[in-house]
Amino acid sequence: GAMSKNVHVVPSGNGWMVEIDGAAASHRYPNRREAIQVGRRLALANRVEYVLHGPDGRVRQRDRFSRDPFPPRV
Repeated sequence: GAMSKNVHVVPSGNGWMVEIDGAAASHRYPNRREAIQVGRRLALANRVEYVLHGPDGRVRQRDRFSRDPFPPRV
């Protein structure tokens, strides 16, 4: 694929960041729900792993979109 980088949603100050492994650009969102939506969409579109970090910075959830041909129902 074009991108084999994982997508991370991480807390940042009073907002949330969507970061892609190895990419210089990260995108900041005011709320967690928005960041999660964007992060999941990115990971799904690029068939990579989506990693959600909790407010403490620890990994809370991982979703691997690479192997499953059917996107999870939301």
